Amino acid sequence: MPTFPEYDRPPVVETVLGVQFARLPFTAAHVGWYWNKFLGLDEWRTAAETVRLEDVFERFGDERVWQLPGFRLTPPETTRIQITRADDQRMIQVQDTRFVYNWQRKEGAGYPTYRRLRPEFERYFDGFESFLRDAGLATSLSLNQWEVVYVNLIPIHTVWERPDDLKRVFPGLYVPYAGFETLTAQWSHQLDKAAGRLYVEFQHVKARSTGDESIKLQFTARGPVPNADRAALFGGFELGHAAIVDAFNRMTSDDAQRYWGRQ
Repeated sequence: MPTFPEYDRPPVVETVLGVQFARLPFTAAHVGWYWNKFLGLDEWRTAAETVRLEDVFERFGDERVWQLPGFRLTPPETTRIQITRADDQRMIQVQDTRFVYNWQRKEGAGYPTYRRLRPEFERYFDGFESFLRDAGLATSLSLNQWEVVYVNLIPIHTVWERPDDLKRVFPGLYVPYAGFETLTAQWSHQLDKAAGRLYVEFQHVKARSTGDESIKLQFTARGPVPNADRAALFGGFELGHAAIVDAFNRMTSDDAQRYWGRQ
């Protein structure tokens, strides 16, 4: 794997490692069992129900399908459960086709780095698979997609003060008007040998409570898991992480990287 610089104060506010698999007969009742026996109510204290994530498949070449907006199959009426650790810095999300592990930045807490988060994901995913075997839901999972997400938030009055400054933070960005009201851009890039795809979302946002402006820069890397193999899953994580870090370093200027404490 390539060696990338690290940052003392990176702008990342959320990191997500997730895996998608063939549908299981999984219900909210199973979540209570998993939460109590395999996580522990003392450390993982709260759970919330939210909208189910739709299944997503990256396709390449002749398999790629261009969908018209507004046409999609409605998924079964199942839910996603979010279980949050007591310090609010970790979240586990489970549904009948997903297991997702989140880190979320909290004030005063540092970024734990991918090299620390990946083993954490593996440990909790092992526990989830043990639960599925104990519950008689599956002896092994049919893994089909891996996903890595990094969400960066770059507030105003840090590396930028006004819209014109963004061209110095992101040298390749073209901003036609200085006084824009909103700015949104999206890109996608196929990773090596159709092993996955990288999505980049650039958005000018305002906080609802304060109106403070920020640039949200989100990277999503996603790809198939060949032969439903665990080694391929973690190989996908490595590929996705490397693609995201490389894209971030290419998109941002040296001055901005120095501000974030590049090592």
